[in-house]
Amino acid sequence: MAPAPPRPRSRIRGRRLENFRYEPADHDETIPQYLARYRGQVHAAASGRIAPPAHRDALASGPAQDSARELDERVRRVGRTLPATGAESLADQVRRSGPLGAACPTCRAAVGGPCKAPGGRRRTTPHLARTRASAGERRLAPAQRTAAEDRIRAASQRALDRLGTRPAEKTGEPMADRR
Repeated sequence: MAPAPPRPRSRIRGRRLENFRYEPADHDETIPQYLARYRGQVHAAASGRIAPPAHRDALASGPAQDSARELDERVRRVGRTLPATGAESLADQVRRSGPLGAACPTCRAAVGGPCKAPGGRRRTTPHLARTRASAGERRLAPAQRTAAEDRIRAASQRALDRLGTRPAEKTGEPMADRR
């Protein structure tokens, strides 16, 4: 269903208010006084009780001559193909910076696209492998990755030992029951 066209009265009032300019009082106004005065002036201008401003604000002059010439030259070049030389180097310069400047090796997200979680939702942060790839680091070999995971597990275990707690899977107790 298409919106109803504006009624003639609305169009007339709209035209009368096109160049409306608030005329402030000569003295300091409070907010309620300003609102009352503003509403009164809008109503008077829209109903035609006061004449519209005699002059309209003029726009500044057109573009400078050199800008107009440059624009004409650009318009003439529309549709021309770029030279084949240097196209690859131009594409290399227009890459995104940061982790989004590389494809994600973990979730296969495209360059510029966000990483995806296993369920398909967008991740708020890129995968670590993508961050490393964008920084120019080589991908870890499986043995290196396993060694890094083992170091993290050992550091976590040392931290738990210092706190005097053990993981729930080793004790068989639910986490809430241990104290």
